[in-house]
Amino acid sequence: MEDVLKTDNLVLLLPIFPRIIQHLHNLKHKLSQEDRLLIGERLLTLVEDSIISELEYHCMWALELFTSSIEWGNEQKFFRLLGSARESTTQRQLILAMGRAKQEHWFYLQRNRLFEESPWSRRAFLAGASCMQSNVREHWYKSVEARLDTLEKAVMRWATANRF
Repeated sequence: MEDVLKTDNLVLLLPIFPRIIQHLHNLKHKLSQEDRLLIGERLLTLVEDSIISELEYHCMWALELFTSSIEWGNEQKFFRLLGSARESTTQRQLILAMGRAKQEHWFYLQRNRLFEESPWSRRAFLAGASCMQSNVREHWYKSVEARLDTLEKAVMRWATANRF
């Protein structure tokens, strides 16, 4: 798998990149923890400094593993990547990944900026914020609910029932 994720080979594999990510997702329980961490690190490096960083769809796919599982590690890199993310889809994926990784301190510090976010990032924030402690989360959800649109309210209800 290491050869597949090398920058030199990446241009040739761009058409099947989503399939590669799906394959990695399917393999996650067959890989050692060390291998998953190395693959996670390599994917984040690609998101940060390769052709993937310029391709919104591919960047979104690369981050998909981190939004669905904490087994790929490298949570400490999400903050830096979010700071340099240009596309709302990339920001969305990173916010979801931080929620999945239970980075509640970030959500706590950023919760008053919810309405400054783009719609996709705002919905991801509502879902990811479900990682916050229940008393803080419930109070915060109630305080913003009146300003949410129908879809955002649905995301908030889903997040309450399916906490990260």
